Amino acid sequence: MSGFFGVFSPGGNLDQITFDQMKSTIHREGYDELETHVDDHIAMGHLMLRVTPESIYDKQPLKSRCGRYLLAGHFRLDYRDELGDKLGLSQKELEIAPDSILVLMAYEKWGEKCVHHIEGDWAFVLYDKISNSLTFFRDPCGYSILFFSKQSNKIYFSTNPSLFFGVEDLNLKIDFEQLFKLSLNEGKIDIGKTLLLNILVVESSSYVKISTECILQVFKYSSLLEKSIKFKFIDDYFIELKSILSRAIKEKIKSDKIGVFQSSGFDSSTLLYFISKELLFQNIKFTTFTSYPKYLNEYSSEKQVKIREDEKVSRLILNFNNCTPIFLNFDSEKFIDQFNYEKLTNIVNPIVSVNTFWINGILKAAQKSGIRILFAGKMGNYTYSWNAPYLGGSYFYSLHWITFFRYCKAISKFTSKSIFKVILKEIYLPTKKFVVALITRVKNLYFGQIINSSVFVNAFGIKFSSKNLLFNKRFYPGYTSLIDPKRLRRFIYNSNVDQLGQRSYLDSHANSLIITDPFSDKRFLEYSFGIPEFLFNYNGVQKFISKGFLDKLYNHYEFDTSFVIPQSYDIGIRLKRDFDFSTFYSQFNSKKDFANLFDQRRIIEQYSTIKDSNTDVSDMIKSQQLLKALSIIAFYYNLDKQVS
Repeated sequence: MSGFFGVFSPGGNLDQITFDQMKSTIHREGYDELETHVDDHIAMGHLMLRVTPESIYDKQPLKSRCGRYLLAGHFRLDYRDELGDKLGLSQKELEIAPDSILVLMAYEKWGEKCVHHIEGDWAFVLYDKISNSLTFFRDPCGYSILFFSKQSNKIYFSTNPSLFFGVEDLNLKIDFEQLFKLSLNEGKIDIGKTLLLNILVVESSSYVKISTECILQVFKYSSLLEKSIKFKFIDDYFIELKSILSRAIKEKIKSDKIGVFQSSGFDSSTLLYFISKELLFQNIKFTTFTSYPKYLNEYSSEKQVKIREDEKVSRLILNFNNCTPIFLNFDSEKFIDQFNYEKLTNIVNPIVSVNTFWINGILKAAQKSGIRILFAGKMGNYTYSWNAPYLGGSYFYSLHWITFFRYCKAISKFTSKSIFKVILKEIYLPTKKFVVALITRVKNLYFGQIINSSVFVNAFGIKFSSKNLLFNKRFYPGYTSLIDPKRLRRFIYNSNVDQLGQRSYLDSHANSLIITDPFSDKRFLEYSFGIPEFLFNYNGVQKFISKGFLDKLYNHYEFDTSFVIPQSYDIGIRLKRDFDFSTFYSQFNSKKDFANLFDQRRIIEQYSTIKDSNTDVSDMIKSQQLLKALSIIAFYYNLDKQVS
């Protein structure tokens, strides 16, 4: 993805020194050019990555013909033909019009309402010379990000957070409340916030207007249309799904250097089918990248059959002849290397996860292979391959008892379990999750108990255990287990869309390529949320929509979902052998405030539990808790060094 940055000084006296510092920091290999524009009130810089055919004509920062507007952004627009028609462009004009030109024309035609007409992945800044104002825009569901900070009646902005650390005069301070929230089990920082007090991030589906008086106003816009899709026959859902998804994928294939994050799961297997068909038509070959556990040989042959994703993918790819598979176990990757400067300056997601080593490894391998567009299917978990959890409980507690009984009867028939056991399970599981979440909230509220997964000492955490935190659904998703599954899916999607987009943009920017996700396509999302919820678990078959769709695409290929993260199955062994815990821990143990901030006993116990446990997938949760704790410690001291 291209990147951009700048300084806005509405009262004049532009901070040229800071702009030059940001300019010198953003340079990186793999990008095509760096252009800037500077005048009395605004300075903008744009780091260009040319990927699509029309991007060869792109030149940013871009000035409007009338001279009123100045624009810089990163764009990967979908459905350009339709937008071109709305703007009155001929096909010949459209072929040489880069995305930035289309967006500027859209703004000139519709103003802020242009956000309803441009689809894809994008974030941009627009300066209005007449009103001496600045506006930030961010897409509703794509892979994008934009940070900004207001200091001394000046606005500093960038798509790369590390630029702020290269500025000497910015008064950067750690936001301990957000850092504490992030440390909790399933914890997240507040939407629009970062881990620095005075650095904000533009939310998805929003734009931020900054007046000549340097007053900020945030506006949210409706991102997805509410639809209710009803077909007479179930096959009609598959036919419509195939049409919408194939178009979404076709819109995103704009290079002859295509790669795919390939597993044997539902989402990437669906992408594989459509990408292969489209590129076969264009006589283009593409590459898939698959990770599999490094320590496979230490498991029994029976277990290897279940977790060997490389063999599953190999069988899957036999369906296509224009695909080159690359299988990687990252035997040279060390976890200690994942705690790098790039990760520790990520002020929205500095956490090294159990998957970080192979995600970063695939990105490096893709960049080395010359890949320009890398396909991923992260958003599919909330749309296409959604599991409709607690559907039975939702029917029961909403008094739809006839529907509840039919639902349980279908599960009983499919699973060969007694209907009595199915009924108990469908009522018990959501009730238990609800009660546990409720008790946890009450305990935290009245007894001041801090969730044990936090790496901070209790005395520190109590300062931030306010009612806003204790009763926030984002930290207690189990509390929503009794609501309608469709609402639950929208809630979980809305809670994750910002972070998914932010993380993927930063990953793509760091590796000089574009990551794109057809399951985040606006039209596909609207269709997915319009499908009746019962079809996601139909007749007792979980993920019925995605399973049925894949059966039709692959002629009944067997998709096994017993092990959902086989790439990281050996995480416990990796941490024992590839991670020098003592050396890593000792570099922070002697630093200031360590004992007052971090719970040393809990951290050591987490590592000891992993070290002494059997090598099984049960290490996954324990490993993630340890890595999260160590990430926060490393992040804190890296930032403390940066901002001191």
